[in-house]
Amino acid sequence: MLEAHRRYGGMGTILVIKVSPESAYQFGELVADPVTNELLHYAEKPETFVSDRINCGVYIFTPDIFTAIQGVSTQRKDRATLRRVSSFEALQPANRSLPTDFVRLDQDILSPLTGKKQLYVYETMDFWEQIKNPGMSLKSSGLYLAQFRFTSPHLLASGDGTKNATITGDVYIHPSAKVHPTAKIGPNVSISANARIGAGVRLVSCIILDDVEIQENAVVIHAIIGWKSSIGRWSRVQASGDYNAKLGVTILGESVTVEDEVVVINSIVLPNKTLNVEEVKIMEKDPECISYLTQQQAVEIDALLMGPSGFSIDQLMELAGLSVASAIAEVYRSTEYNRVLVICGPGNNGGDGLVAARHLHHFGYKPYICYPKRTPKPLYTGLVTQLESLSVPFLPVEGLPQELSNDFDILVDAIFGFSFNGMPRPPFDGLIYGLLSARKHDQTFQRSPVIVSVDIPSGWNVEKGAVNSEGITPDMLVSLTAPKLCAKMFCGPHHFLGGRFVPPSIVDKFKLQLPPYPGTSMCVRIGKPPQADVQAQISLENVEKHGEADPFVQFQKWFDDAVAAGLKEPNSMALSTASKDGKPSSRMIQLKGIHGEGFVWCSNYGSRKAQEISENPHASLLFYWSGLNRQVRVEGFVQKVSDEESEQYFRSRPREIQIGPAVSEQSNVIPGRQFLHQKYKEIEEKYSDGSMIPRPKHWGGYRLIPEYFEFWQGDESQVHLRLSYVAEEIDGKISWRRTVK
Repeated sequence: MLEAHRRYGGMGTILVIKVSPESAYQFGELVADPVTNELLHYAEKPETFVSDRINCGVYIFTPDIFTAIQGVSTQRKDRATLRRVSSFEALQPANRSLPTDFVRLDQDILSPLTGKKQLYVYETMDFWEQIKNPGMSLKSSGLYLAQFRFTSPHLLASGDGTKNATITGDVYIHPSAKVHPTAKIGPNVSISANARIGAGVRLVSCIILDDVEIQENAVVIHAIIGWKSSIGRWSRVQASGDYNAKLGVTILGESVTVEDEVVVINSIVLPNKTLNVEEVKIMEKDPECISYLTQQQAVEIDALLMGPSGFSIDQLMELAGLSVASAIAEVYRSTEYNRVLVICGPGNNGGDGLVAARHLHHFGYKPYICYPKRTPKPLYTGLVTQLESLSVPFLPVEGLPQELSNDFDILVDAIFGFSFNGMPRPPFDGLIYGLLSARKHDQTFQRSPVIVSVDIPSGWNVEKGAVNSEGITPDMLVSLTAPKLCAKMFCGPHHFLGGRFVPPSIVDKFKLQLPPYPGTSMCVRIGKPPQADVQAQISLENVEKHGEADPFVQFQKWFDDAVAAGLKEPNSMALSTASKDGKPSSRMIQLKGIHGEGFVWCSNYGSRKAQEISENPHASLLFYWSGLNRQVRVEGFVQKVSDEESEQYFRSRPREIQIGPAVSEQSNVIPGRQFLHQKYKEIEEKYSDGSMIPRPKHWGGYRLIPEYFEFWQGDESQVHLRLSYVAEEIDGKISWRRTVK
């Protein structure tokens, strides 16, 4: 491909492959000159067939590409960030509103350069696979092994069980691995360096990474086993083998210990865990025992409910919304997931969301509503009036925070239902993109909000699901009346059915198989709760042996474990300061992120902690994650962040939260709480026209620069483990000395 790129002499070369016309629509389709290979036309996931050559996502560019990027950036009049857009984003209309801070490589760069002798294609005759889930890794590994038969047959293992293990199909074994002659391996197995495979072990369709030990008579099928993991005698690690499913393969993270006679099925196990139960299963729903509706069937059932069955639309909406709220309350307690943003579309699905928000308010949650396209019919205006009478805030699209994950614990997707067709239009395309972005997690150290979809995840096809393998991937799906066909593609942990109103006549007419509702509940779970019987313990030996050399990396690993465990507010930390005469004080605050090699938070410059920091800049932070029996103490000196950084964080907060710093001047005596309420109301009225709320001069960020870390891992034996890191300056650079206590 590189040689072809040099030969073409253009700005860029794109790797393409020929596929069937039936599958081409899922990718970017390209038309090229059959002689010169010049790219003549590029269409990103077109609605009608354009070409059977698709974009493989592999590019070679000359430096001139940066000039093209700068041109698009200049047109946007802002700084641009190059990134590949998701399949779902790429499907959006070209004239939709876009954030000014990114450039779409496919649409903004490639398309304008077609037919200008700038871009060329190089067609591969080898296999190509798009890896979007763990199962595709196993499939791709199998393709590589099959290719070895023709390109590098000497790399494939052989054996008949006499001197070497019995080999079936394509198998790769690293020369340093030790495999017992009685083991049976294959097909589609790759064994990496220094692995140890015991007597009687059976391996099928799996990847075994470095330094793994699999002891006698263990079975591994459709799995990826992480570095330095061990599987005990007579244990079984396997999965269904559906490479397209979310849990089609089982994955053991790095340094996982599966003890003797343990069964692990359809699971993803985090690093440094020890599984010591007799059976670990994640049960998935059985699609054969429940009825799933086509779009036409759903329409017909709705018509029967509101016709011969005598239901009015407001009755059905009330029952549906109550079912959604009940399902949320069953899984996500209001004490831990209190702030709920309900995004409502213009139709019945949006009405269900409005009803759900009202019930969530009465259940003790704090709902917010985003309802940009209000339906003027009396039913919907009545639902709005009911919520306004409860003082439930309605937020305009422009009033939403840039990062939904910073301000909400639950995001309810009540945008589109089963009757929706076509592509989302503004402002709903942007709202769906916001839901997608909320799933991303980086060093902002905020727990990602859970997403709950009402009946159908918005952006999905009612029968085919997420056609382009993108779109909203909710944590909870609440199907209404009966699950729609797309629900078979739902891979989240919580699937509920709300429809305790379907009369027997409809059940009989459509031969519906629906689960019974427990007690007086308005919802019923489909399938078992995730990881119902998993009991994993953290091995002190693994923590000690595999501690990172860099404490920031170690902190990131532990923080990710806390997020994955679903712990409440894992970014909460105790900040301890001391006055100039040594008197200490502590309080709980929230970590904003790690920036500039320091831990950042925001506060009032007039507070006691701020006063003590100005007198004595030395402080400590303490993170305590009780569910994991872990804590981290960080000691160092504190400095203010720049005004620009403080301003950026202030602007990321929703408007009603921006008012808080201006209202409350911490550590000042006030006549009573009513004084704060009155100030809040005054500022709210002052900026009711939507104008920008200024950041108070007395509010901003602080950064603690660490000098010492201590990672504490508790143990039931009361013999705990501490990893400490001390900063040392060597040749003008900071290095960390690690010790175990």
